[in-house]
Amino acid sequence: MNSSESVSADRLVVAGVETHVLDAGTGSEAVVCVHGNPDSGDLWEPLLARASELGRVVAPDLPGLAVPSVPTASPWTSTFSIVG
Repeated sequence: MNSSESVSADRLVVAGVETHVLDAGTGSEAVVCVHGNPDSGDLWEPLLARASELGRVVAPDLPGLAVPSVPTASPWTSTFSIVG
């Protein structure tokens, strides 16, 4: 089976930020595959096609990486400070 036949791609807007999501399989629960930095959900496409035989599997792009739009404001802050 070709992975492109069983994996669908969609764009969703979550909290005002557009994101790209790969989706395969069926079911009310899903395994979510999260990529690292700097990568995209496309990294998981070969796995999604095979794992979809067991249930639903999704791989979103993280905000600001790959296909999604970059958020203009963030509800959290990042820091490299050491706590302790």
